[in-house]
Amino acid sequence: AFDPVSAANFTFGFAGDDLSSFVSALSRFGTVHALASPRLSVLNNQSAVLNVARNQVYFEIDVTTTPSSTTGGQPTTTYDTTAKTVPEGVMINVLPSIDLDRRTISMQVRPTITKIEDFVSDPVIGLNGGTIESRIPVMNVQEADSVLNMKDKQMMVMGGLLQDASKSSQEGIPVASEVPVFGGLFRNQGDKVSKKELVVFIKATILDNASDSIHQTDKDLYRVFAQDRRPDKL
Repeated sequence: AFDPVSAANFTFGFAGDDLSSFVSALSRFGTVHALASPRLSVLNNQSAVLNVARNQVYFEIDVTTTPSSTTGGQPTTTYDTTAKTVPEGVMINVLPSIDLDRRTISMQVRPTITKIEDFVSDPVIGLNGGTIESRIPVMNVQEADSVLNMKDKQMMVMGGLLQDASKSSQEGIPVASEVPVFGGLFRNQGDKVSKKELVVFIKATILDNASDSIHQTDKDLYRVFAQDRRPDKL
């Protein structure tokens, strides 16, 4: 069953234990891709961050103009650059509060999706007489904050993280499509708009034993690679 709760443009709800059935239902609306499958152990009443983002690099330019020490000399201009990064992707902050008697988890969830939407030029460069362009990214940020009450081993599904992308395309007959005035009769130009929705699944499990925080896959890997393969006697 899916019981949705809306917060701004985000939708929170609870899915059943069968994740594959839920993903199959989503595939009816389009292509489904798995971006990441992280596992995270969190102490009670302590926050944690799930980060599926890429740091995009841009540069800030500092222009310094020094007057000439001689009469009629040209001023000296120096440029210093500083690398800056902005995250582009998805970040989810979680803060669990566990009720051991009821075996429930009060989960504060704050999803954030960031994307570079455009670039603007730093006007300081031109004011100092510089000709180098310093482009600063303009970020599109979607964010919500909600508190959910979950049972132990219950799975939460979060949707509504929408992204629109447009791409211009042009097709035509070579040479004929480039003829002035009448070339438009031999080419086809259009914009393709695609919509993407990010769906996040979060499953909360209360770990009564510290060893339970180690996934069985990790235990199997340790068991294989931790064996000493050297002979007992040389």
